[in-house]
Amino acid sequence: MKKKYLLVTVLFGAMVTSNIVRAICVDNILKSTPDDQFVFYNNGTLLDQKSGLIWMRCSLGQKWNGNDCIEKPLRLDWQSALAIAKDYVYADANNWRLPNIKELASILENACYSPAVNEYIFPSTLTDDDNGDVLYWASTPMYSDRLYFGMSAVIDFDEGGIGWMSRELRYFVRLVR
Repeated sequence: MKKKYLLVTVLFGAMVTSNIVRAICVDNILKSTPDDQFVFYNNGTLLDQKSGLIWMRCSLGQKWNGNDCIEKPLRLDWQSALAIAKDYVYADANNWRLPNIKELASILENACYSPAVNEYIFPSTLTDDDNGDVLYWASTPMYSDRLYFGMSAVIDFDEGGIGWMSRELRYFVRLVR
């Protein structure tokens, strides 16, 4: 998959650079999540001034050490992710929740992949793990027909794709309020 992106950038003459951490970004694409869109708090949260949402900088299971997200993120099935979010207390707040698909998609960085996120804003977002995928749950369920019953929305933060997966599978979680 990454070769596809490299081919596209060569065809359009874009310069591909790697930022300090590991994302691959295309320099001539306007950033969709610029640093100045966010207000950073010392407690591991930040305010997206465009949406008004407050995000946890780390994935659920990781800890904010003042500069980075440390430890491995948790993998949860969709029901567990919803349940944990409902009762989660972090940074003196107890109104955390699983973001809907539009909210979660709003933090995708369109100019980058591997990960498709601004790593200054959301550090240590995995691009690969033992299972080979880096999907994050959204709260948005699929109700279209029987074929897709029991599926909910996910975002692939490696390449930026949006899809639907069985709620019984275990993926990562980033909370919002």
